[in-house]
Amino acid sequence: MTDEAMDQNNFLLPFEQKITNMLSLALVTLWLLGLGLAMVQQSWFEALLLGRLIAGGPLLLNYLSPGTRLIRMVYGAAFMAMTALHVYQMHGPDRNVFRILCLARRRVCFCGL
Repeated sequence: MTDEAMDQNNFLLPFEQKITNMLSLALVTLWLLGLGLAMVQQSWFEALLLGRLIAGGPLLLNYLSPGTRLIRMVYGAAFMAMTALHVYQMHGPDRNVFRILCLARRRVCFCGL
């Protein structure tokens, strides 16, 4: 690896850490939203079991290997799974389709897929 490539990696590292911190905050917020939906829709089992797995997986991977492209892709998949959990908890109303499309756009913007 050349010195120029190493300098570029050192320059991008704080930026990638900021991105993963922002994604972590968004994912935890979505999990808390799922707990709020569980209170209204009486879907505690799904919110606690699936929500913890969906939110905890990327957070654990980010702790083990921070700032990699794979982590950002895992966060994108977690956003999709969390939105699917919310649609399931709300018994599939059509207005959640807009939220799915917004999260898909966020995944494309942050992950570069």
